Amino acid sequence: PASARALLVLEPGQRRELATRLASAAGASGFAALDTCNRTEWLVETSHPEWTAELLVAQMARRLEKSPLAGRPYAHVGAAAARHFLRVAAGLESLALGEREIAGQCFRAIDLARESGHSSRLLDQLGHAAGETVRRLERLGRFREASRGVPALTVEFLLARLSALGMPAGQVATVGVAGLGQIGARCVAALEARGARVAAFNRTPRPGTAALEELAQHLPELDGLIVATGAREATLRLDAGLVRQRPLVIVDLGVPA
Repeated sequence: PASARALLVLEPGQRRELATRLASAAGASGFAALDTCNRTEWLVETSHPEWTAELLVAQMARRLEKSPLAGRPYAHVGAAAARHFLRVAAGLESLALGEREIAGQCFRAIDLARESGHSSRLLDQLGHAAGETVRRLERLGRFREASRGVPALTVEFLLARLSALGMPAGQVATVGVAGLGQIGARCVAALEARGARVAAFNRTPRPGTAALEELAQHLPELDGLIVATGAREATLRLDAGLVRQRPLVIVDLGVPA
């Protein structure tokens, strides 16, 4: 569940600290953290992979003690780890099979590690191999038709929920999207393709969008809201002062939730 995954999302300072500790205790030369809407994974290059895997599983397990619904973290070592990362990048381990957004998130995880000085030659090569794998799958046309992705599934769920709550069939829904990163932008595109009116909100305002701080004042005019920010604090607080005559459907894709 998102509440458990949120416990594993590392702040930049925490990433630096963990990378330093792994280098000291396990001879790790590279560390990257991959956070998506439905997974958190840590990738490490080390001369002691089995030992490092045990350390990382224990580290995750300690963080997850606050969540009774969390399962035990899993670990892949050696070739199995590389194969798993390629499967993740290709969308084979995604909530929506063949999801394309995940590839960009994998590449950004490696890029962020490189920018912070925590990547390694092997992790850079793994990122390059993932890029080649994804491009090869695209050339073969795999998943191009089957892939729907989390944004499309989210929009489908939200509009179906509004219909179930009594929205007239011919009425156009007004849906807010908070956060215009890759996931949020795709939600906007999926909503527009379904004929919905979109009100977009972003921390850094862009043309045609409103500031994230203005979200609360626009709630009365919204039928639904998709939250796709990476904010550490609550994006929205529903207080007793909000008066509505109809339900508001909120789908939270943010990590932390």
